Amino acid sequence: MKLHPLVGVLIFLTIVNIAAVDTYVYYQIVHGPRAMGDVFPSDPGAEGTGQGITAVSRLDSAQRKEIAKIKTMFKSNTGGIFERLKVLDDEIYDLIQRDPVPQDAIDERLRELSDLRLRRSRIAVNTLLETRSLLTREQRGELFKAIFRTRPRVSSTDPRR
Repeated sequence: MKLHPLVGVLIFLTIVNIAAVDTYVYYQIVHGPRAMGDVFPSDPGAEGTGQGITAVSRLDSAQRKEIAKIKTMFKSNTGGIFERLKVLDDEIYDLIQRDPVPQDAIDERLRELSDLRLRRSRIAVNTLLETRSLLTREQRGELFKAIFRTRPRVSSTDPRR
């Protein structure tokens, strides 16, 4: 079997995997972890399965307002990034379909994809730190439990379990 088709299939599967992970993260951040309970619902009786922060009823109105502002700011700061990531994924997919495959163009888009993901991650961490600064020690503990409950596990031998 020739090497070029195998490399093409490998790249395609990698892009599909990246797109799936990006979609999952996008919906978790933008739409909230609804299937697992909202971390900060707008009111204590909001929808969800109750697996979010149990100390949510102890958030005062000032905390709720600030968290709502932070969430809105995060969405506005990352909305363009998510759109550009989708465009890049589509462009890479289209480039892979060409014959011959323009590897330089693919590499250029992969670099931009990587830079955008780094920027998005930095914004997410800064948003988390800003939210963290508004919470009491108990509320921070509940927030981090909820976050780490929803993230994918690295392996079964992950020492952080």
